[in-house]
Amino acid sequence: RKAGQEQWSTLGTGFNDASFATTVAYGKLYVGGFFTTAGGKNCRRIASWNGAVWDSLGVGLSGLVTLIEPMIWDGENGLLIGGYFTSAVSKGVTLSCSGLVFWSVDSSKYKLYKGLTTANGTIPVYKYLVDANGWEYFLGGFGKMMRAGTDTATSYGICRFKTGVGLQNIGTGVRGDQN
Repeated sequence: RKAGQEQWSTLGTGFNDASFATTVAYGKLYVGGFFTTAGGKNCRRIASWNGAVWDSLGVGLSGLVTLIEPMIWDGENGLLIGGYFTSAVSKGVTLSCSGLVFWSVDSSKYKLYKGLTTANGTIPVYKYLVDANGWEYFLGGFGKMMRAGTDTATSYGICRFKTGVGLQNIGTGVRGDQN
């Protein structure tokens, strides 16, 4: 539904499969899910809507997207993306990324987010939060989160990270669906 209007409208021809994650940022709607096309355009698992047409974010991701969170990181506007994926493709480059990746809106490419990954990309991050002290919290179904071979958190389904401190367990974690 468009603001100020009393009717719903379609967004192009939609997706060829389910969508799970959405956010509005940088003047666009971003949607992630199982789909591989949006509005008839190839958009592997993630797409943006500018008010008129769907567009891809690079070639896309290798699996389901469950989280899209707008953020500024390393001086760039972008999106933190979580899900069941092991790679992302943009500008002809395949990036190995397990369950978590950053899309730079400014440079239109995927980047590893602070070197953080889930154990094997088959268990996703569902939620992302930041507290007033700069701790970043990751919630999902993962059993392990790692940072570029330097540290590992093994508390099931939840951990936190802070630059300069590293990954930390939160107790022994939580079990079950974190949605």
